[in-house]
Amino acid sequence: MYNFLEISLKLETLFYKIIYMSMIASLIGIVILFIKQLLKKQISPKWITRIWLVFIISLIIPIQVKSNISIYNFLPVNLEKIEDITISNDKYNEDNNESIEVYASDIEKKETDNFNLIKSSDEFDFFKIVQLFPLLWIIIVITLIISYLLTYIVFEIKIQKCQMRDNTLNRILDKCKQKLHITKDIKLVKQNIIRMPSIFGIFKVRLLINDNILELSEKEKEYIFLHELSHYKRKDNILNILIMFLRCIYFFNPIILILLNKIKDDLEIATDEMAMQNESKENQKEYSKILVKLSTINSDKFLIQTMYLSENKKNLERRIDSMKLINKFKKRKIIITLISIAIIVLVVILFYTKSNNYMSKRDIQKLYNNASKYTNIHYVKEEKSANLDLSESYTIYEDYYCKDNIVYEKNTNENGEIFSISYTNYNDNEAITISNKEKTIYIYDISNVLEKNRNQLFKNKFLNLQSNFKNEKIYKSIYKYEGKEKINNIETYKVIHNIVSEFYKEDLIHWIDKDNGLILREEGIIYFYDESIDNHNQKFTRNYSYDFNIVTDEDIKRPNLAEYKDYTIIENINNSVFY
Repeated sequence: MYNFLEISLKLETLFYKIIYMSMIASLIGIVILFIKQLLKKQISPKWITRIWLVFIISLIIPIQVKSNISIYNFLPVNLEKIEDITISNDKYNEDNNESIEVYASDIEKKETDNFNLIKSSDEFDFFKIVQLFPLLWIIIVITLIISYLLTYIVFEIKIQKCQMRDNTLNRILDKCKQKLHITKDIKLVKQNIIRMPSIFGIFKVRLLINDNILELSEKEKEYIFLHELSHYKRKDNILNILIMFLRCIYFFNPIILILLNKIKDDLEIATDEMAMQNESKENQKEYSKILVKLSTINSDKFLIQTMYLSENKKNLERRIDSMKLINKFKKRKIIITLISIAIIVLVVILFYTKSNNYMSKRDIQKLYNNASKYTNIHYVKEEKSANLDLSESYTIYEDYYCKDNIVYEKNTNENGEIFSISYTNYNDNEAITISNKEKTIYIYDISNVLEKNRNQLFKNKFLNLQSNFKNEKIYKSIYKYEGKEKINNIETYKVIHNIVSEFYKEDLIHWIDKDNGLILREEGIIYFYDESIDNHNQKFTRNYSYDFNIVTDEDIKRPNLAEYKDYTIIENINNSVFY
């Protein structure tokens, strides 16, 4: 069971991103549908299908850019929160090979200073079912794609030897190709699997016909060939395959499936327009009669959906009505082009953006990562803490120096007395902590610290903590955006970070400079519930001030351990988890 959950966990980010994209695309599609209905006699079918491309692209490319004029700023619900849904835990260290069990399988309440510890169990329950959704989704997607591909391949094999050599038909085909300025070698294939005339293939393009088509007049055949060749000219054969894959990926959203079918209908109308745009009114009327005639032909609907071939009898009435407007659209070509481009630009501006009032989990992570770009920095942290267990409070001042992969920290109390010094040299894979209170020197081997975690602000302060908690399980790690606030006239993002591990629970609030990602203020409560750890539950407030590019070699000099003659030295401490 847990093997399936672990696989599902890896798919979770992608799964909820797909759900988020489907919601955004649904909004875009509904708006386009409304615009199309409103302007159905004002915009040509050709431009309607181009506007639909905005919807298709939104199913492929996630919306990224934040904007004050985004339509999502005015919605009562932040759709972007869908991206941040996490039923299972987040791994604190994504590169850690240790398997981490999911949380919330079972909830066992344990009172430790007014908080509940979320524990895991092997009992199969609702949360585990929800956790399996990403795995179930990918299984269905793969199954659908394989079924479509197999059907396509089987059909391809069946028609391999069905190439038709008919001089009359080939002459009509060549005539139609010349009208549409097509030079591609397109072969005629007679088969009776697909009963409707259709264009098939991408690289090896064929025009499929059957015995019913052979019974039509030469002019009727010409109209049919013009229509199918117009599909090729418009690259609908490629677009239809893309639509097929999108149907597989978004099978769970009925709105998306309906909208994709609407696109298919509009592709047929736009193809009619291309086929008849240079024909006389009389020929256009004759073409409409052919549409009615072909609508009586039945075919295998699954094959039509699988191959994404034309299914003419659907949408018949609209197609015939649109034939009457072809000449009108030709006369208003420039106006229609300008209106259509304006609609596309407007939809992109309003919908291809993100709300400026919300930060997704990814946005928050990017914001935190901004701080890692500083390689020469000094900051002072003023921390006021209160031990909840002992009813005592104290103030700590930390001087933090960072330069060239070397970090030096000096911690003092409110009386100015130094109670600890930390030195971390990533170049030599050495870390030293000197505790004046314990009269002990700890020397760590940090050769296993990941490259991405070296020389980053606020990372090495966890050294002592992580030496106690290495290999711990993180049951929950959740970020939540709370809005914007000003700290000392600096605009910040307020972010809540909740952590639940097997040893402690921490509730943090960060005020982060929106320009550089540096924490200006931090408030939090940490609860320790493992009695074997000599720590006390505490509440704290931390304020930070920064100076850049002022750190010298003297500031980050390795401590002279010979000065600490009466101190106990503990060496070669291996720290396998280091943040």
